[in-house]
Amino acid sequence: MNLNLSARQPFNFLSVVNSHGWVQLAPFRYDESRQVLSYTDRLSNGRVIDQQITETPKGITVEIKGRLGKAEQKEITNKVSWMFGLDQDFNAFYKTARKEPKLSRAQKTGARPRAALAHFFRRCLENHTDHQHAMGGDQTHES
Repeated sequence: MNLNLSARQPFNFLSVVNSHGWVQLAPFRYDESRQVLSYTDRLSNGRVIDQQITETPKGITVEIKGRLGKAEQKEITNKVSWMFGLDQDFNAFYKTARKEPKLSRAQKTGARPRAALAHFFRRCLENHTDHQHAMGGDQTHES
């Protein structure tokens, strides 16, 4: 069974998958060659299901082997929509991001705040470390 879920645009599947660290954490598995995120979950009724999540032009598809009841479909739809932020409005973030050179392309690339901010934070740390090295090493300050 396939559940086709729409995402508020812009949306970038790989950006979301990579920014959350899912590719490195169980119960997630990522097949880079096929760009499929697999996820095993226990539903509220106790049923354990394996999901194959892929990007579509308008969002994502969740593939599950076997049949699902209406309540199970709704639970999976709610969980996956929340995980990927499919219905979140990021317009305020994109408006602010356009003012920051390192984030100005966030909307164009479909980056979500967590992905964009993680990249920005890494860059800030790199710049801080470079500055410390240029100033003669790590300095500690006592109050």
